[in-house]
Amino acid sequence: MDNLLGHKTALNFILAVAALLSTSLQNAINDGKLGLEPNELFVKKQIDGASGIVKLIDSNTKQLDGVCSFDSDGRMNQNRAAVFNRLTVHYGTGNDGAGAGTIDYSDAIPAVLLNAEIVISQEGRQVLRRSVRSIVAGDGSGVETKAGDQYADLSSLRLLADERDVQINLHFATGAAMPAAGAGTTPFIYVSLDALTTKKTAIS
Repeated sequence: MDNLLGHKTALNFILAVAALLSTSLQNAINDGKLGLEPNELFVKKQIDGASGIVKLIDSNTKQLDGVCSFDSDGRMNQNRAAVFNRLTVHYGTGNDGAGAGTIDYSDAIPAVLLNAEIVISQEGRQVLRRSVRSIVAGDGSGVETKAGDQYADLSSLRLLADERDVQINLHFATGAAMPAAGAGTTPFIYVSLDALTTKKTAIS
């Protein structure tokens, strides 16, 4: 995670929102046995023909090396909460069915996706709602930044609590749709949260 979010800042934030955490994790905090480690929480998905609301993370999610690092079933496991302040979106194209883990994700993001919104929530609590354009134009210019810089540093810390379901959805504008699958032109998206995740430590 970016140095703007240090361990001390994250720990203080977790203490302030401890009521949202599981009893097990609250006990770890009280016992001085809470640890933090840097992690990337990400999902990559083929989105050909996508329109309306498209689920990127839900109860059908499976953790898969190189494709999705979220816990299976779209749920943050017990004692694994996440604090994040940076969100990144990458886009790529490839062959239909090529596999989301094989794409380069270095293509310019098309207007239909720039105008979509990413909504992250947990069991009715909205964690973040932001347009893709505002994420990839992290310098505030409104123009997509160079490859590798399609991110936004958020103005406040965000929490994904443990033992709660996670939903990450793409919301497209009415009537808008991603291109259909095609040879070498099938669209894929890669969404990444730069996070510190919690763990219980054996000693205080």
